[in-house]
Amino acid sequence: MHTYTKFAKGVGLSGVTYVLVSVSGILVLPILTKTLSPGDYGAYVQVYATTQLLAFPLTIGLPIALVRFVGLSKKRQNVQEDFYSMLFFVLLVNLFVSLILFSLSKPLAHYLFNGNLIVAQLLPFVTLFASLDIFLIDFFRAFRQINWFAFLLFAQTYIGVALISYLVLSGYGVVGAVLGLLMANLILFLATLCFIVARIGFRVPHMTRLRTYLSFSAPLAPSNLSSSAVNTSDRYFIGIFLGATYVAYYAPSYTLGILIQMLAVPFNSMLAASLPKHHDDANVTVVETMLKYALKYFLAVAIPCIFILSILSKSILLALSTPEIASNGYFVTPFIAVSALLWGAEAIFSQVLILQKKTKIIGILWAASALINVGLNIVLIPLIGILGAAITTLLSFSFIFVAAISYSRRYMKFDLNPRFICKSAVASLCMIPVIHSLELSSTFSTLIAASAGVITYITLIVLMKGFEKDELTFFMRLFLNTRG
Repeated sequence: MHTYTKFAKGVGLSGVTYVLVSVSGILVLPILTKTLSPGDYGAYVQVYATTQLLAFPLTIGLPIALVRFVGLSKKRQNVQEDFYSMLFFVLLVNLFVSLILFSLSKPLAHYLFNGNLIVAQLLPFVTLFASLDIFLIDFFRAFRQINWFAFLLFAQTYIGVALISYLVLSGYGVVGAVLGLLMANLILFLATLCFIVARIGFRVPHMTRLRTYLSFSAPLAPSNLSSSAVNTSDRYFIGIFLGATYVAYYAPSYTLGILIQMLAVPFNSMLAASLPKHHDDANVTVVETMLKYALKYFLAVAIPCIFILSILSKSILLALSTPEIASNGYFVTPFIAVSALLWGAEAIFSQVLILQKKTKIIGILWAASALINVGLNIVLIPLIGILGAAITTLLSFSFIFVAAISYSRRYMKFDLNPRFICKSAVASLCMIPVIHSLELSSTFSTLIAASAGVITYITLIVLMKGFEKDELTFFMRLFLNTRG
């Protein structure tokens, strides 16, 4: 029970952090959409999307190797050697790609950034430090220092929100927004690196085990690039076929729907840190139990959130952006929300393949999904506009979800709780008439409607015995212990 309690506390802390991180995008949205022109806001979205596309793949999957292997090391010298070997390699890769991006700044400005050359020239630096930050923050996850991991993630996000908001409101426009993003990444990089050096010291690495770690992590790089492409390529093709203004219509609805994805991140973060030791110790029952409950509790939150966001999409967007953006993009949210749920569930199943060191399978599946995504975007966006991009995203994530389940269950099977999923769906459906019965004339009334939906869902899921008595008791004790 101690193992599950520790795991659940880690998920809880990570969950709160990721909720706050997710909300940050919503908080800065009104400032960007109501201060910048649609074209400039679309250019900022493209910078953010490009950073998402490149930052994690450019770590070459080494954060996962850091968590999987280095965090289990007991010797300080081994930790130093392995950590700095990986860090220097990630730095070299990113410097090389940054030089390429900088050399292409003029065509990138023309095709992606509404003709703004300064934004295109800032992009390589944003991507460089974003990638390094991903690697450095995972040092704390590798050594189970979840408090530090959560704090640094929170700090980076809200320093960025503060800087972006200040610079945009001060009249620096889209350049100020991108500069704020860069400054937040740079501040986190310097602070985190100083903390790590103070903790483990510094030594020049000899790269002795880097090849071993790359053999594990490198197959994940195409996977990470492909998954990033599935997440971001829609905005590129919208920009190319329809223009930056339509990117501005699409992005807020996408931001709203993709919030579901963030609900899965704390579960996967804790699974990645906790499962390897139990797997290596042959504690199969513990591994299966953690996977079972991670999937169940993710779906318990994600399924009703899809319904709430889909029903209230237009009302929320009216509060957060402009009537023009809300009326032209609200219908995107349901497709993206369901896609995000499929991504979250797929990531839990993929933990099995990572434990079995079948990372090549993950890479192949995501590469196939990326090809599907690119092909459908090219066909559907010119035909039906941003709705085509939303449908393409859903189909791509559906493919990777089904494939991940199929392959992972060849190596390990755990209870998928189909009865609970049905109960959650029924309880969520019952929210619809409750929400529709309320008048949505203001931001406050939208919050009331969402709250009424949540209360309805919780009441029904408890009455239908979606959670066993011992589960409710466990969470009550966990809550009381956390408060104490």
